[in-house]
Amino acid sequence: MDTSINAALAFGAIRTGVTLSDEQISEVNQAAGVDAASVIQTAGNYLQILDPGAQVRGLRGSPIVNLWYADGDAVQTITMASIDIL
Repeated sequence: MDTSINAALAFGAIRTGVTLSDEQISEVNQAAGVDAASVIQTAGNYLQILDPGAQVRGLRGSPIVNLWYADGDAVQTITMASIDIL
C-alpha cells in the first residue's frame, strides 16, 4: 500500500471499520461502478485507477484515479491527475 495512505491511516485521517449508511454505500458504489463501499468499510479506503481509453493514452493523458476514504462518519473523495514532465 502507498506510504501516504499508510501515513493517513496511522495519523487517523483515514479510519478503518467505519459503518457506512445505506445512502453512502449507494453513492460510493454508483460513483465507482463497483462495490467499493465494502472495501472502504474494512480497509478505510478504496483506490481506483481506470484506463482512460486509447485516445487519451495516445495523447499521453492521465489515467482516471479516484481515492475514496472514510474520515469518521463521512466518505471523502480525491480525484487525481498525473502530469507528464519531460
